[in-house]
Amino acid sequence: MNTYPVQLNLNGSLCVVVGGGRVGERKVRSLLDSGAQVRLVEPRDSAPACRLAGIERIARCFEPQDLAGARLVFAASDDSEVNSTVAELCRKQGLLCNRADDPTGGDFSLPAQLRRGDLLMTVSSNGAHPGFSAALRDRLSADYDESWTAIAALARVLRRRRLTPEEAETYNRKVLQVLQDRRLPGLFASRNIAGIESVLREFLGHDFPTEEIESLLPTESS
Repeated sequence: MNTYPVQLNLNGSLCVVVGGGRVGERKVRSLLDSGAQVRLVEPRDSAPACRLAGIERIARCFEPQDLAGARLVFAASDDSEVNSTVAELCRKQGLLCNRADDPTGGDFSLPAQLRRGDLLMTVSSNGAHPGFSAALRDRLSADYDESWTAIAALARVLRRRRLTPEEAETYNRKVLQVLQDRRLPGLFASRNIAGIESVLREFLGHDFPTEEIESLLPTESS
């Protein structure tokens, strides 16, 4: 089965997570990072997800009314019967549901993710082997370290600074060459402003404001 890849804007949207174990906790954290409002249905006070701040907690077993107002639903309970019930109710109500214990039993699955600022890389095995997807994500993580957060920010700045519509094609081609230059990750990682300026000048043919480069540099702790 071929799935359709998509990025959703969940800012301010209500998402329901049924089950607050380790899997549910990961779902909740990811949703909060995306700006979603999260309703967690979990009867156990000791469940990991219950310790997270900024969520609405329903401290009992799942009931159908818990889905009211939801945009997305995640069935992440340790009980497969509960997950099956949640998925079936979602189908009847036209809600998209992710079923953690059975990717084919829900409407969508979540890929392994690697985020570097504006840059988001995902790996999916279509639900066949999530561990394999995670292993490939970890391999990508070694190749795309935190310096790529700064390079992604540079991409945004360079796109904004495009000179005129007539020069768009030529300028964009030069920008792509800059962003793929093998020297940039090391230069950003070492906070080598002069080196970054040199690469930008080489491709773009003009100086780049030093203060803008400084604003893109990773923090010392990175």
